[in-house]
Amino acid sequence: MKSAKIIIPILLVISSLMVSSCETTESKSIDQSQAKRSYRPPQVKDEGRFIKVDMSQTDQLASYNAEKKVISTELKAPCKILISSIKMNGQSPSLIYESNELSETVSDYQKTKVLLEKSTRETRRLKELIAHQAAAGKELLEAQAELDQENATLSSLDSKLRVTGLNVSHSLQLSPGNVLVVADIPESQLGRIRVGSSVNIVFNSYPTEKFSSRISEIGSVVDPITRSVKIQAVLQNKSGKLLPGFYGQMLLGLSEMSAITIPVSSVFTARGKSYLFVENQPGEFERREVIIGVQGDDWVEVLQGVSSNEKIVTKGTMLLKSLSFGY
Repeated sequence: MKSAKIIIPILLVISSLMVSSCETTESKSIDQSQAKRSYRPPQVKDEGRFIKVDMSQTDQLASYNAEKKVISTELKAPCKILISSIKMNGQSPSLIYESNELSETVSDYQKTKVLLEKSTRETRRLKELIAHQAAAGKELLEAQAELDQENATLSSLDSKLRVTGLNVSHSLQLSPGNVLVVADIPESQLGRIRVGSSVNIVFNSYPTEKFSSRISEIGSVVDPITRSVKIQAVLQNKSGKLLPGFYGQMLLGLSEMSAITIPVSSVFTARGKSYLFVENQPGEFERREVIIGVQGDDWVEVLQGVSSNEKIVTKGTMLLKSLSFGY
């Protein structure tokens, strides 16, 4: 009888625990089912340009109001030494180029220019002879065709050199003991650059030294791929330690200006362009292509694509990027 009195309460406790366990399992199952029914996946429209997210289901997104600030900063532009001018044993200055390809292009330009001058004189001579009926028109046509071809060749070579940053008529007048440095300036910053503005240059080979100079020329060609323009600066190289092909950074001081700035974490690149996301309404985001200006330690200037006080996504940018572009 005593054992029966002990066993019965134990069985009642076990039974109660089993019922409670079943109720908990059933409750969890109902909660999961309800969660599945309430989950709303992100909606992506217009080839990823617009994204709608249920904000109650995520804490991975946060926005920031773009604002205008007065900034004063230094533009850092990649640069390299394109030409070095040296004079040895009393001879005429010798120009050393950063690559054989550039040297050959300059040589072709100079040869073509000589041929063009010769053809120009010959064409002029034939015109005078024809005027006195002392030459045939066929000779003049042939000379004119040759002149036109050399003009076209010279123009093509000149364009090719300008893309590298060389204006042959100026760049090849480099004085002995100097080097020509060429830097890439973003097209968007060109309006802030002036001939004569002071610059500092730091080369990778001498990271603790700054070489001072001034902008001597601004290029006339925009690179169609990088959307940059070449600028030139001449440095003295009496020590001879600055060599053609050296890479570095050209530092240009920019005056104070009012600009829209946003956290640098907001901007991302895809397919060679810069983008960010604007929150038009809570949970509704728009992908925008933007043009970026100067950059500080943790902020970046937006030149085009965003207005002041628009809400810019600062947290969750990569999540939206993956939804927008599908990766």
